[in-house]
Amino acid sequence: TWVDFVEEFNYKFFPQEARDRLRVRFMGLTQGERSVREYDAEFCRLVVHTRSELVGERELMSRFLQGLRRSIRTQCRGGMYHSRVELVELAASIEEDLREPASTAVVPAAVVPATQPRGQQRQQQRGGYSSGFSRGGRPAQGQKRRA
Repeated sequence: TWVDFVEEFNYKFFPQEARDRLRVRFMGLTQGERSVREYDAEFCRLVVHTRSELVGERELMSRFLQGLRRSIRTQCRGGMYHSRVELVELAASIEEDLREPASTAVVPAAVVPATQPRGQQRQQQRGGYSSGFSRGGRPAQGQKRRA
């Protein structure tokens, strides 16, 4: 059978120590600085050597989820997925969202408080109230000197 062939092939050409090293590497695999897609590629490459331990799709999803970065893993836990492929797509989508810079909101200009009538607000913005005199003690243009 095919299973017998694979076992015999691995026994002759793929030493047990090498398989054990790959299994340990797989069990400790985390996303780290990799993208979700890069993590998935390494996951798929190494999972072949641990198939006997992780039998079902649920175990594979759990192991994949466990290795994701916390910021992605936390959001995936509330998501809907029924296969590891769907989990990978969800995680990649979340990763993309996290990479996008936050949109910069337009900050409105300072607003003059509306506690005074508009005319008085404008005068204050231009330099205060006029006493009828310009700088230097002379009457402003078009005004008479007070007695």
